[in-house]
Amino acid sequence: MDNSKDLPTKANPLMEPIHHNERIYLASQRIHADYRRSHGGGGKYRDLKDFNRLIRSVEAFPLYLERGDIVELTRAEAGADLAPAFKATFGKPIMLISATFQAELIHHLDDELSKQMAVAASEQTAKQARLGKASLKDTIAAISMIGKIVAEVPGVKPAMVAAATLACIAENTGLALDTMRQTLPAEAPEAVGKLNASQIGKELGISAIAANRRLALLGFQRKPEGGDWELTEAGTTHGEAIPFTRNGHAGYQILWNQSVIEVLREAV
Repeated sequence: MDNSKDLPTKANPLMEPIHHNERIYLASQRIHADYRRSHGGGGKYRDLKDFNRLIRSVEAFPLYLERGDIVELTRAEAGADLAPAFKATFGKPIMLISATFQAELIHHLDDELSKQMAVAASEQTAKQARLGKASLKDTIAAISMIGKIVAEVPGVKPAMVAAATLACIAENTGLALDTMRQTLPAEAPEAVGKLNASQIGKELGISAIAANRRLALLGFQRKPEGGDWELTEAGTTHGEAIPFTRNGHAGYQILWNQSVIEVLREAV
């Protein structure tokens, strides 16, 4: 931020013309202050760092540096004559703009702002155009319905589905949904779904086959004839079925919480 904006103008060397290499310059702090006043407070460029970044984004910026119309200096590069200015910035780098070049730079900055606003407007229009003939309401309803279908898949987390649904709605409608996204809870560490049968067997000193058999005897899982292990309702207390695809085969893998280890030990 502009560390000197609260200093009185007369006591602030950054608000006064600066002589450097036989030319007269104005610090970007001074240009920034004038620009903010003429643009009702500066909008998104209230911060000096953002304003300097805007100056560097001007297409002809390299040419201005080459001509000496703009000079960027660090404390080590500057002479003793600029010591007061660096004192006001607490030693941070300074951007100097030629006093005769100020009007031209402001013109370019206005052009740059206009371009950025035009690009933003164009992107918004493009998002709205993607709706085609479908109404906004129908589009949101369709995406929400898809989100509900995905949420019903075992192993899918509601918070992740909600975040993806909001992102999809924003992308396809242009609606600003950042505020709603902020209400979503952060993903908590998973309490369920860490151990497979082999890992359980290793902790108990038995084989994976024996571990699966014990889990079945407790009623936590069942295996239909010719099928894979399925999680029972009782088993959901200690595990979850995670969907997977492998070598063209789709199915569910049961992963168990650490708590099932103690249950199995007590059941022996």
